[in-house]
Amino acid sequence: MKTIGNQSIKDALVIGVLTFLISAGWAFVSPPGSSPDEDAHLTTSWCQSEYGSKSCAEVPLRVVEIGKCYFLDADAIPTCQNEIPNTSTAPERILSENLYYLTLSKFINSQNIEQSIILMRIFNSLILALIVSFIVLISAQRMAYA
Repeated sequence: MKTIGNQSIKDALVIGVLTFLISAGWAFVSPPGSSPDEDAHLTTSWCQSEYGSKSCAEVPLRVVEIGKCYFLDADAIPTCQNEIPNTSTAPERILSENLYYLTLSKFINSQNIEQSIILMRIFNSLILALIVSFIVLISAQRMAYA
């Protein structure tokens, strides 16, 4: 019976690290709110952080509006977010509360929304890198048995 060799483990680690670096790089260079559904993820995480399992009454307008300046305008620059007033509003989109959003809520910094978004993106990059490493490792094991 063949087993996974050291080379397969090294390959999985290298590919995982490269996957993390590429996706973490995107996390830093893409303006907050520029991904299509980031407002829903941020709103859900924000509500989970501030209200827990209680009903979410209001969130900062910036959380809801952060990505709207990019809708249908790929040439918009991040300074369009500076025009969003520092007020609160009712949340527009909240996704189902689960362990994922409970975990993301730990990255919420109520004083710095941009930092919260970057930390959540880095966490997602780590999850992706771990999954890719696992798939590479399992694929190497399957190849060893073939």
